[in-house]
Amino acid sequence: MREPRRQSIARYLIFVAVICSVPLVHFAEAAPQGSGSSYQLAQKVVLGGEGGWDYLFADSATQRLFISRGSHTMVVDAEGKVLGDIPKTDGVHGIAVATEFNRGFTSNGRANTVTIFDLKTLQTISEVKVSGQGPDEILYDPASKRVFTFNGRTTDATAIDAQSGEVVGTIKLGGKPEAAQADGAGQIYVNLEDKSQIAVLDSKALTVLNAWPVAPCESPSGLAIDVAHHRLFAGCENKIMAVIDSTNGKVVATLPIGQGVDANAFDPGTGFAFASCGDGTITVAHGDSADHYTVVDTIMTQRGARTMAVDTKTHTVYTVTAEFGPAPAATPQIPRPHPSILPDTFTLLIYRRAQQGAITLPGAASKPTADAGASRALADAPGAASSGADPGTLAAKGKALFSDYRCFDCHGLNGEGTDNAPDLVGTLLSGDQIKAFLQNPDADATTKGMPSFAATSPDLPPLVAYVISIKRPPNR
Repeated sequence: MREPRRQSIARYLIFVAVICSVPLVHFAEAAPQGSGSSYQLAQKVVLGGEGGWDYLFADSATQRLFISRGSHTMVVDAEGKVLGDIPKTDGVHGIAVATEFNRGFTSNGRANTVTIFDLKTLQTISEVKVSGQGPDEILYDPASKRVFTFNGRTTDATAIDAQSGEVVGTIKLGGKPEAAQADGAGQIYVNLEDKSQIAVLDSKALTVLNAWPVAPCESPSGLAIDVAHHRLFAGCENKIMAVIDSTNGKVVATLPIGQGVDANAFDPGTGFAFASCGDGTITVAHGDSADHYTVVDTIMTQRGARTMAVDTKTHTVYTVTAEFGPAPAATPQIPRPHPSILPDTFTLLIYRRAQQGAITLPGAASKPTADAGASRALADAPGAASSGADPGTLAAKGKALFSDYRCFDCHGLNGEGTDNAPDLVGTLLSGDQIKAFLQNPDADATTKGMPSFAATSPDLPPLVAYVISIKRPPNR
Protein backbone atom coordinates (compact mmCIF):
# COMPACT_ATOMS: atom_id res chain seq x y z
CA MET A 1 0.00 0.00 0.00
CA ARG A 2 1.28 3.46 -0.86
CA GLU A 3 2.53 5.85 1.82
CA PRO A 4 -0.44 7.90 3.13
CA ARG A 5 -0.37 11.53 2.14
CA ARG A 6 -3.56 12.89 3.58
CA GLN A 7 -5.20 12.74 6.96
CA SER A 8 -8.12 10.69 5.62
CA ILE A 9 -5.72 7.95 4.49
CA ALA A 10 -4.08 7.88 7.89
CA ARG A 11 -7.47 7.62 9.51
CA TYR A 12 -8.31 4.68 7.24
CA LEU A 13 -5.06 2.86 7.99
CA ILE A 14 -5.61 3.25 11.71
CA PHE A 15 -9.11 1.82 11.41
CA VAL A 16 -8.46 -1.17 9.18
CA ALA A 17 -5.48 -2.27 11.23
CA VAL A 18 -7.47 -2.37 14.42
CA ILE A 19 -10.43 -4.39 13.13
CA CYS A 20 -8.10 -7.20 12.12
CA SER A 21 -5.60 -7.06 14.95
CA VAL A 22 -6.66 -9.42 17.72
CA PRO A 23 -7.27 -13.17 18.01
CA LEU A 24 -10.58 -13.80 16.31
CA VAL A 25 -12.62 -15.79 18.81
CA HIS A 26 -12.35 -17.67 22.04
CA PHE A 27 -14.16 -20.98 22.18
CA ALA A 28 -17.44 -19.50 21.07
CA GLU A 29 -20.78 -20.34 22.62
CA ALA A 30 -21.01 -23.04 25.23
CA ALA A 31 -22.11 -26.42 23.93
CA PRO A 32 -25.90 -26.71 23.97
CA GLN A 33 -27.30 -28.73 26.83
CA GLY A 34 -29.95 -31.33 26.18
CA SER A 35 -30.82 -30.25 22.62
CA GLY A 36 -27.64 -31.13 20.76
CA SER A 37 -26.75 -28.62 18.08
CA SER A 38 -30.43 -27.72 17.48
CA TYR A 39 -29.97 -28.23 13.72
CA GLN A 40 -33.13 -29.21 11.87
CA LEU A 41 -33.99 -29.82 8.23
CA ALA A 42 -35.30 -26.46 7.01
CA GLN A 43 -35.68 -27.11 3.28
CA LYS A 44 -35.43 -29.96 0.81
CA VAL A 45 -35.02 -28.64 -2.72
CA VAL A 46 -35.06 -31.00 -5.70
CA LEU A 47 -32.69 -29.41 -8.22
CA GLY A 48 -32.69 -32.31 -10.68
CA GLY A 49 -30.51 -32.19 -13.77
CA GLU A 50 -27.77 -34.46 -15.02
CA GLY A 51 -24.41 -35.25 -13.46
CA GLY A 52 -22.96 -36.33 -10.18
CA TRP A 53 -21.43 -34.02 -7.61
CA ASP A 54 -18.43 -33.38 -5.41
CA TYR A 55 -17.45 -30.33 -3.37
CA LEU A 56 -19.85 -27.57 -2.34
CA PHE A 57 -18.73 -24.04 -1.57
CA ALA A 58 -20.77 -21.59 0.54
CA ASP A 59 -19.89 -17.95 -0.17
CA SER A 60 -20.95 -16.19 3.03
CA ALA A 61 -20.37 -12.72 1.58
CA THR A 62 -22.95 -13.17 -1.19
CA GLN A 63 -25.17 -15.86 0.38
CA ARG A 64 -24.65 -18.13 -2.62
CA LEU A 65 -23.89 -21.82 -2.80
CA PHE A 66 -21.70 -23.25 -5.59
CA ILE A 67 -22.34 -26.91 -6.45
CA SER A 68 -20.06 -29.00 -8.67
CA ARG A 69 -22.09 -31.14 -11.09
CA GLY A 70 -19.58 -33.11 -13.14
CA SER A 71 -19.65 -31.10 -16.37
CA HIS A 72 -20.93 -27.78 -15.05
CA THR A 73 -21.22 -25.81 -11.81
CA MET A 74 -24.59 -24.75 -10.40
CA VAL A 75 -25.06 -21.57 -8.37
CA VAL A 76 -28.05 -21.24 -6.03
CA ASP A 77 -29.10 -18.76 -3.36
CA ALA A 78 -29.50 -19.47 0.34
CA GLU A 79 -32.98 -20.93 -0.25
CA GLY A 80 -31.91 -23.19 -3.12
CA LYS A 81 -33.18 -21.02 -5.97
CA VAL A 82 -31.01 -21.47 -9.07
CA LEU A 83 -29.22 -18.21 -9.88
CA GLY A 84 -26.98 -19.34 -12.69
CA ASP A 85 -24.67 -21.96 -14.11
CA ILE A 86 -20.99 -22.05 -15.08
CA PRO A 87 -20.76 -24.34 -18.13
CA LYS A 88 -17.92 -26.44 -19.54
CA THR A 89 -16.24 -27.24 -16.22
CA ASP A 90 -15.39 -30.77 -17.35
CA GLY A 91 -14.93 -33.10 -14.38
CA VAL A 92 -15.35 -30.27 -11.89
CA HIS A 93 -14.51 -31.13 -8.29
CA GLY A 94 -14.17 -27.91 -6.30
CA ILE A 95 -14.80 -24.19 -6.23
CA ALA A 96 -12.81 -21.33 -4.69
CA VAL A 97 -13.32 -17.56 -4.64
CA ALA A 98 -11.01 -14.55 -4.40
CA THR A 99 -13.44 -11.78 -3.49
CA GLU A 100 -10.80 -9.06 -3.62
CA PHE A 101 -10.27 -9.79 -7.33
CA ASN A 102 -13.96 -10.52 -8.07
CA ARG A 103 -12.97 -13.94 -9.35
CA GLY A 104 -14.06 -17.49 -8.82
CA PHE A 105 -12.26 -20.69 -9.80
CA THR A 106 -13.23 -24.31 -10.50
CA SER A 107 -10.94 -27.35 -10.62
CA ASN A 108 -11.81 -29.41 -13.70
CA GLY A 109 -10.49 -32.93 -13.14
CA ARG A 110 -11.07 -34.42 -16.59
CA ALA A 111 -9.91 -31.37 -18.51
CA ASN A 112 -6.89 -30.76 -16.24
CA THR A 113 -7.80 -27.09 -16.15
CA VAL A 114 -9.05 -24.31 -13.90
CA THR A 115 -11.97 -22.20 -15.08
CA ILE A 116 -11.74 -18.57 -13.93
CA PHE A 117 -15.09 -16.76 -13.78
CA ASP A 118 -16.46 -13.36 -12.81
CA LEU A 119 -18.01 -13.59 -9.32
CA LYS A 120 -20.76 -11.09 -10.12
CA THR A 121 -21.82 -12.19 -13.58
CA LEU A 122 -20.67 -15.84 -13.41
CA GLN A 123 -19.28 -15.41 -16.92
CA THR A 124 -16.13 -17.36 -17.80
CA ILE A 125 -13.01 -15.19 -18.02
CA SER A 126 -10.45 -17.81 -19.02
CA GLU A 127 -9.43 -21.45 -18.71
CA VAL A 128 -5.96 -22.25 -17.37
CA LYS A 129 -4.09 -25.50 -17.96
CA VAL A 130 -2.69 -26.79 -14.66
CA SER A 131 0.79 -28.25 -14.33
CA GLY A 132 -0.46 -31.62 -13.03
CA GLN A 133 -3.22 -34.09 -13.81
CA GLY A 134 -6.51 -34.70 -12.07
CA PRO A 135 -7.04 -31.41 -10.19
CA ASP A 136 -9.42 -32.14 -7.32
CA GLU A 137 -9.44 -29.84 -4.29
CA ILE A 138 -8.97 -26.13 -4.97
CA LEU A 139 -8.50 -23.21 -2.56
CA TYR A 140 -7.59 -19.54 -2.52
CA ASP A 141 -4.74 -18.53 -0.20
CA PRO A 142 -5.05 -14.84 0.80
CA ALA A 143 -1.48 -14.63 2.10
CA SER A 144 0.11 -15.38 -1.27
CA LYS A 145 -2.80 -14.21 -3.47
CA ARG A 146 -2.62 -17.59 -5.19
CA VAL A 147 -5.07 -20.32 -6.07
CA PHE A 148 -3.90 -23.88 -5.48
CA THR A 149 -5.19 -27.04 -7.14
CA PHE A 150 -4.34 -30.39 -5.62
CA ASN A 151 -3.81 -32.91 -8.40
CA GLY A 152 -4.66 -36.50 -7.55
CA ARG A 153 -3.15 -38.35 -10.49
CA THR A 154 0.26 -36.63 -10.32
CA THR A 155 0.32 -36.17 -6.51
CA ASP A 156 1.28 -32.53 -6.71
CA ALA A 157 -0.19 -29.04 -6.36
CA THR A 158 -0.35 -26.25 -8.94
CA ALA A 159 -0.07 -22.60 -7.82
CA ILE A 160 -1.85 -19.97 -9.94
CA ASP A 161 -1.65 -16.19 -9.50
CA ALA A 162 -5.25 -15.26 -8.68
CA GLN A 163 -5.11 -11.90 -10.44
CA SER A 164 -3.20 -12.74 -13.61
CA GLY A 165 -4.29 -16.36 -13.97
CA GLU A 166 -0.72 -17.45 -14.67
CA VAL A 167 0.71 -20.72 -13.33
CA VAL A 168 3.59 -19.76 -11.01
CA GLY A 169 4.81 -23.13 -9.78
CA THR A 170 4.29 -26.76 -8.80
CA ILE A 171 4.76 -28.48 -5.45
CA LYS A 172 5.51 -32.22 -5.30
CA LEU A 173 3.52 -33.62 -2.40
CA GLY A 174 4.70 -37.21 -2.08
CA GLY A 175 1.17 -38.55 -1.69
CA LYS A 176 -2.37 -38.32 -3.09
CA PRO A 177 -3.92 -35.03 -1.97
CA GLU A 178 -7.47 -34.64 -0.79
CA ALA A 179 -8.98 -31.66 1.09
CA ALA A 180 -6.84 -28.65 2.02
CA GLN A 181 -7.09 -25.56 4.21
CA ALA A 182 -5.15 -22.27 4.42
CA ASP A 183 -4.44 -20.49 7.70
CA GLY A 184 -4.33 -17.01 6.13
CA ALA A 185 -0.75 -16.50 7.30
CA GLY A 186 1.11 -18.35 4.55
CA GLN A 187 0.69 -22.02 5.45
CA ILE A 188 -1.53 -24.56 3.71
CA TYR A 189 -2.47 -27.94 5.15
CA VAL A 190 -3.46 -30.79 2.84
CA ASN A 191 -4.50 -34.38 3.53
CA LEU A 192 -2.35 -37.05 1.88
CA GLU A 193 -4.97 -39.77 1.76
CA ASP A 194 -2.78 -42.71 0.72
CA LYS A 195 -0.10 -41.87 3.31
CA SER A 196 -2.41 -41.06 6.23
CA GLN A 197 -0.52 -37.80 6.61
CA ILE A 198 -1.09 -34.07 6.52
CA ALA A 199 1.42 -32.07 4.51
CA VAL A 200 2.24 -28.48 5.48
CA LEU A 201 3.07 -26.13 2.60
CA ASP A 202 4.64 -22.69 2.41
CA SER A 203 2.30 -20.87 0.03
CA LYS A 204 4.86 -18.23 -0.97
CA ALA A 205 8.03 -20.33 -1.24
CA LEU A 206 6.05 -23.26 -2.76
CA THR A 207 7.79 -25.82 -0.57
CA VAL A 208 6.72 -28.66 1.72
CA LEU A 209 7.54 -27.77 5.32
CA ASN A 210 6.35 -30.95 7.04
CA ALA A 211 4.45 -34.18 6.49
CA TRP A 212 2.79 -35.26 9.72
CA PRO A 213 1.53 -38.79 10.39
CA VAL A 214 -1.94 -38.51 11.91
CA ALA A 215 -2.43 -41.99 13.40
CA PRO A 216 -4.85 -43.35 14.50
CA CYS A 217 -6.55 -41.53 11.60
CA GLU A 218 -6.53 -43.63 8.41
CA SER A 219 -6.92 -42.22 4.89
CA PRO A 220 -7.99 -38.66 5.78
CA SER A 221 -10.33 -37.07 3.24
CA GLY A 222 -12.21 -34.04 4.60
CA LEU A 223 -10.32 -31.26 6.39
CA ALA A 224 -11.39 -28.14 8.29
CA ILE A 225 -9.49 -25.52 10.30
CA ASP A 226 -10.03 -23.46 13.43
CA VAL A 227 -7.57 -20.67 12.68
CA ALA A 228 -7.82 -18.91 16.04
CA HIS A 229 -6.99 -22.01 18.09
CA HIS A 230 -4.60 -23.72 15.65
CA ARG A 231 -6.70 -26.84 15.25
CA LEU A 232 -7.35 -29.01 12.20
CA PHE A 233 -10.26 -31.45 11.88
CA ALA A 234 -9.62 -34.43 9.59
CA GLY A 235 -12.32 -36.86 8.54
CA CYS A 236 -10.86 -40.36 8.48
CA GLU A 237 -11.89 -43.52 6.65
CA ASN A 238 -11.87 -45.54 9.89
CA LYS A 239 -14.91 -43.59 11.18
CA ILE A 240 -13.17 -41.03 13.35
CA MET A 241 -12.58 -37.29 13.19
CA ALA A 242 -9.05 -36.45 14.31
CA VAL A 243 -8.31 -33.08 15.91
CA ILE A 244 -4.75 -32.00 15.17
CA ASP A 245 -2.60 -29.17 16.54
CA SER A 246 -1.68 -27.17 13.43
CA THR A 247 1.54 -25.91 15.04
CA ASN A 248 3.17 -29.33 15.52
CA GLY A 249 1.00 -32.06 13.97
CA LYS A 250 0.05 -33.67 17.29
CA VAL A 251 -3.31 -35.49 17.33
CA VAL A 252 -4.96 -34.08 20.45
CA ALA A 253 -8.36 -35.78 20.23
CA THR A 254 -10.44 -38.22 18.20
CA LEU A 255 -14.21 -38.42 17.88
CA PRO A 256 -16.51 -41.13 16.44
CA ILE A 257 -18.27 -40.28 13.17
CA GLY A 258 -20.26 -42.13 10.51
CA GLN A 259 -19.18 -44.24 7.54
CA GLY A 260 -17.92 -42.72 4.30
CA VAL A 261 -16.80 -39.26 5.43
CA ASP A 262 -15.99 -36.88 2.58
CA ALA A 263 -16.16 -33.37 4.04
CA ASN A 264 -15.42 -31.49 7.25
CA ALA A 265 -16.22 -27.94 8.29
CA PHE A 266 -15.68 -25.63 11.25
CA ASP A 267 -17.88 -22.69 12.25
CA PRO A 268 -15.99 -20.17 14.40
CA GLY A 269 -19.20 -18.45 15.42
CA THR A 270 -20.63 -21.51 17.16
CA GLY A 271 -17.51 -23.56 17.87
CA PHE A 272 -19.02 -26.53 16.01
CA ALA A 273 -16.92 -28.94 13.94
CA PHE A 274 -18.78 -31.05 11.36
CA ALA A 275 -18.15 -34.32 9.52
CA SER A 276 -20.54 -35.33 6.72
CA CYS A 277 -20.74 -39.00 5.78
CA GLY A 278 -22.25 -41.02 2.93
CA ASP A 279 -24.21 -43.17 5.35
CA GLY A 280 -26.62 -40.26 5.82
CA THR A 281 -25.20 -38.59 8.93
CA ILE A 282 -23.44 -35.37 9.88
CA THR A 283 -21.57 -35.54 13.17
CA VAL A 284 -21.47 -32.26 15.11
CA ALA A 285 -18.77 -31.78 17.75
CA HIS A 286 -18.03 -28.85 20.03
CA GLY A 287 -14.68 -27.66 21.37
CA ASP A 288 -14.93 -27.24 25.11
CA SER A 289 -11.22 -26.41 25.27
CA ALA A 290 -8.25 -26.63 22.94
CA ASP A 291 -7.82 -30.37 23.49
CA HIS A 292 -11.28 -31.52 24.59
CA TYR A 293 -14.14 -32.03 22.17
CA THR A 294 -17.58 -33.53 22.61
CA VAL A 295 -20.00 -34.96 20.06
CA VAL A 296 -23.18 -32.97 20.67
CA ASP A 297 -25.35 -34.15 17.79
CA THR A 298 -25.74 -36.51 14.86
CA ILE A 299 -27.84 -34.92 12.12
CA MET A 300 -29.72 -37.50 10.10
CA THR A 301 -29.48 -36.52 6.43
CA GLN A 302 -29.94 -38.97 3.56
CA ARG A 303 -27.94 -41.78 2.02
CA GLY A 304 -25.22 -40.40 -0.25
CA ALA A 305 -25.07 -36.95 1.36
CA ARG A 306 -21.32 -37.16 1.82
CA THR A 307 -20.23 -33.61 0.92
CA MET A 308 -21.15 -30.45 2.80
CA ALA A 309 -20.64 -26.72 3.15
CA VAL A 310 -21.32 -24.42 6.10
CA ASP A 311 -22.17 -20.74 5.76
CA THR A 312 -20.29 -19.31 8.75
CA LYS A 313 -22.32 -16.09 8.69
CA THR A 314 -25.78 -17.65 8.94
CA HIS A 315 -24.55 -20.99 10.39
CA THR A 316 -26.56 -22.82 7.73
CA VAL A 317 -25.44 -26.34 6.73
CA TYR A 318 -25.85 -27.51 3.13
CA THR A 319 -25.50 -31.02 1.76
CA VAL A 320 -26.64 -32.76 -1.42
CA THR A 321 -27.65 -36.23 -2.53
CA ALA A 322 -30.00 -38.08 -4.89
CA GLU A 323 -32.13 -41.19 -5.12
CA PHE A 324 -30.24 -44.30 -6.18
CA GLY A 325 -31.04 -47.34 -8.26
CA PRO A 326 -29.14 -50.66 -8.43
CA ALA A 327 -25.43 -50.70 -9.15
CA PRO A 328 -24.36 -51.76 -12.66
CA ALA A 329 -22.53 -55.03 -13.16
CA ALA A 330 -18.91 -55.13 -12.05
CA THR A 331 -16.16 -55.13 -14.65
CA PRO A 332 -12.39 -55.70 -14.42
CA GLN A 333 -11.96 -51.95 -14.88
CA ILE A 334 -14.62 -51.05 -12.28
CA PRO A 335 -14.77 -53.94 -9.77
CA ARG A 336 -16.96 -51.98 -7.30
CA PRO A 337 -19.38 -49.86 -9.32
CA HIS A 338 -21.40 -47.16 -7.60
CA PRO A 339 -25.20 -47.37 -7.56
CA SER A 340 -26.84 -45.56 -10.45
CA ILE A 341 -28.37 -42.13 -9.82
CA LEU A 342 -32.06 -41.94 -10.69
CA PRO A 343 -32.77 -39.16 -13.21
CA ASP A 344 -33.79 -35.71 -11.92
CA THR A 345 -33.57 -36.67 -8.23
CA PHE A 346 -30.54 -34.54 -7.31
CA THR A 347 -31.54 -32.78 -4.08
CA LEU A 348 -30.21 -29.98 -1.88
CA LEU A 349 -30.77 -30.42 1.88
CA ILE A 350 -30.63 -27.22 3.98
CA TYR A 351 -30.24 -27.42 7.77
CA ARG A 352 -30.65 -24.48 10.13
CA ARG A 353 -30.55 -24.14 13.88
CA ALA A 354 -33.91 -24.05 15.58
CA GLN A 355 -32.73 -21.43 18.09
CA GLN A 356 -30.08 -18.92 17.09
CA GLY A 357 -29.67 -16.50 19.93
CA ALA A 358 -26.90 -14.00 20.46
CA ILE A 359 -23.46 -15.54 20.61
CA THR A 360 -21.89 -15.20 24.04
CA LEU A 361 -18.23 -15.92 24.57
CA PRO A 362 -17.20 -17.76 27.75
CA GLY A 363 -15.30 -15.47 30.13
CA ALA A 364 -16.57 -12.26 28.57
CA ALA A 365 -17.88 -10.97 31.89
CA SER A 366 -14.78 -11.84 33.91
CA LYS A 367 -12.20 -10.81 31.31
CA PRO A 368 -12.81 -7.25 30.10
CA THR A 369 -12.08 -6.53 26.47
CA ALA A 370 -11.45 -2.82 26.91
CA ASP A 371 -10.45 -0.21 29.47
CA ALA A 372 -13.00 1.87 31.35
CA GLY A 373 -12.98 4.61 28.74
CA ALA A 374 -13.61 2.18 25.93
CA SER A 375 -16.31 0.44 27.99
CA ARG A 376 -18.15 3.74 28.32
CA ALA A 377 -17.78 4.24 24.58
CA LEU A 378 -19.32 0.83 23.96
CA ALA A 379 -22.61 2.03 25.34
CA ASP A 380 -22.54 4.86 22.82
CA ALA A 381 -21.96 2.59 19.82
CA PRO A 382 -24.60 3.33 17.16
CA GLY A 383 -27.54 1.02 17.66
CA ALA A 384 -26.47 -0.15 21.13
CA ALA A 385 -29.31 1.57 22.96
CA SER A 386 -32.00 0.74 20.43
CA SER A 387 -30.99 -2.90 20.30
CA GLY A 388 -31.46 -3.31 24.03
CA ALA A 389 -28.43 -5.59 24.16
CA ASP A 390 -25.67 -5.36 26.71
CA PRO A 391 -22.66 -3.67 25.07
CA GLY A 392 -20.41 -6.57 26.03
CA THR A 393 -22.77 -9.00 24.32
CA LEU A 394 -22.85 -6.77 21.24
CA ALA A 395 -19.05 -6.72 21.14
CA ALA A 396 -18.87 -10.49 21.51
CA LYS A 397 -21.30 -10.94 18.63
CA GLY A 398 -19.29 -8.45 16.60
CA LYS A 399 -16.16 -10.46 17.21
CA ALA A 400 -17.80 -13.53 15.67
CA LEU A 401 -19.08 -11.43 12.75
CA PHE A 402 -15.55 -10.12 12.22
CA SER A 403 -14.55 -13.71 11.60
CA ASP A 404 -17.63 -14.44 9.48
CA TYR A 405 -16.84 -11.52 7.15
CA ARG A 406 -13.25 -12.87 6.91
CA CYS A 407 -11.53 -9.54 7.49
CA PHE A 408 -8.38 -11.46 8.37
CA ASP A 409 -8.10 -12.69 4.78
CA CYS A 410 -6.57 -9.35 3.81
CA HIS A 411 -5.27 -7.93 7.08
CA GLY A 412 -3.68 -10.91 8.83
CA LEU A 413 -4.73 -12.98 11.82
CA ASN A 414 -3.35 -10.73 14.56
CA GLY A 415 -3.15 -7.42 12.77
CA GLU A 416 0.42 -8.11 11.69
CA GLY A 417 -0.49 -6.81 8.26
CA THR A 418 -0.04 -8.15 4.75
CA ASP A 419 1.05 -6.59 1.49
CA ASN A 420 -2.30 -4.79 1.33
CA ALA A 421 -2.84 -3.86 4.98
CA PRO A 422 -0.95 -2.12 7.80
CA ASP A 423 0.06 -3.57 11.14
CA LEU A 424 -1.58 -2.80 14.50
CA VAL A 425 -2.09 0.82 15.48
CA GLY A 426 -4.70 2.59 17.59
CA THR A 427 -7.86 4.32 16.40
CA LEU A 428 -9.57 7.45 17.66
CA LEU A 429 -12.57 7.10 15.38
CA SER A 430 -15.97 7.48 17.04
CA GLY A 431 -18.67 4.86 16.76
CA ASP A 432 -20.55 6.98 14.22
CA GLN A 433 -17.41 7.34 12.09
CA ILE A 434 -16.78 3.59 12.15
CA LYS A 435 -20.40 2.84 11.24
CA ALA A 436 -20.30 5.33 8.35
CA PHE A 437 -17.10 3.76 7.07
CA LEU A 438 -18.51 0.23 7.20
CA GLN A 439 -21.65 1.35 5.38
CA ASN A 440 -19.68 2.98 2.56
CA PRO A 441 -15.89 2.49 2.57
CA ASP A 442 -15.67 4.06 -0.89
CA ALA A 443 -17.23 7.37 0.15
CA ASP A 444 -13.77 8.92 0.50
CA ALA A 445 -11.81 8.63 -2.75
CA THR A 446 -8.58 8.20 -0.80
CA THR A 447 -9.72 5.05 1.01
CA LYS A 448 -10.26 2.67 -1.88
CA GLY A 449 -7.80 0.09 -0.62
CA MET A 450 -10.54 -1.78 1.24
CA PRO A 451 -12.84 -4.03 -0.83
CA SER A 452 -16.60 -3.53 -0.73
CA PHE A 453 -17.71 -4.68 2.72
CA ALA A 454 -21.47 -5.21 2.25
CA ALA A 455 -22.33 -5.58 5.93
CA THR A 456 -26.04 -5.95 6.61
CA SER A 457 -27.73 -3.36 8.83
CA PRO A 458 -28.29 -5.72 11.81
CA ASP A 459 -24.58 -6.55 11.79
CA LEU A 460 -23.37 -2.95 12.05
CA PRO A 461 -24.00 -2.26 15.78
CA PRO A 462 -22.18 -5.46 16.91
CA LEU A 463 -19.26 -4.80 14.55
CA VAL A 464 -18.95 -1.20 15.72
CA ALA A 465 -19.14 -2.29 19.36
CA TYR A 466 -16.39 -4.84 18.77
CA VAL A 467 -14.11 -2.32 17.08
CA ILE A 468 -14.61 0.14 19.96
CA SER A 469 -13.97 -2.57 22.51
CA ILE A 470 -10.51 -3.35 21.16
CA LYS A 471 -9.25 0.15 20.37
CA ARG A 472 -6.32 1.50 22.36
CA PRO A 473 -6.95 4.33 24.82
CA PRO A 474 -5.46 7.66 23.63
CA ASN A 475 -2.84 7.71 26.40
CA ARG A 476 -1.38 4.26 25.65
